[in-house]
Formats: sequence, C-alpha cells, structure tokens
Amino acid sequence: MSKKTKTTIQTRPPDVAGRYIIAEVEFDSAKRQSLPCAGYRPDIVIPSISDAYWGITFIEAEIECFDFPFMAKIVFTFNDEYYSKVAQNQIFHIMEGPHEVGRGKFLTIF
Repeated sequence: MSKKTKTTIQTRPPDVAGRYIIAEVEFDSAKRQSLPCAGYRPDIVIPSISDAYWGITFIEAEIECFDFPFMAKIVFTFNDEYYSKVAQNQIFHIMEGPHEVGRGKFLTIF
C-alpha cells in the first residue's frame, strides 16, 4: 500500500453518551507502514497529565498521507471520566504498544 493512500474512517462509536473529541492528528511515516483504517484503536499518552496509556477509538477521519496533520473525531474507549481531564490544545502521543506512531492535539471536547 502506498504511503500516500487516502484512508477514510467512519465507524460506530462505543456507547459514550454522545461524548467525543475533535483532534488534529499526524502519523509518522518512519514508524507506521500503513495509514490507520476504520475502527483504529490505539492508546494515547498525554504528557501534561501522566505517562499512563488511555485507549481511544477513531470514529471519523480522512487521513490522506503521513507526516501531515488531519482532523479526526475520536472517543475514549474505556473511561468516560477522561473527558473531564483533558483540555483544548493539549498535546498527546499516539502509541502502539511501546512505540509512538503519531501525535495529536485536542481541538474541541464535546
């Protein structure tokens, strides 16, 4: 698969009572071989809060290429309490196991 292939993600969200986040995300071409697909469920680490891994699910996104920021609609997969702990413009790292594969910033929290 070409590293410039566009990936559109749309999937049904987990039961999160309507809560979601619009984030700007970017994936590193040196650390991932393909763009994320529907239902992608990585973890994130938010350095300004802790080094704990928080599960997220990508609900909607049009990720067209690596190394460039795109908008994404994400939800916390396991813990609704996280919505009250994050803030607009907060930076996070996208993790797959111990590997950072991308980065992002929370734009709007609903």
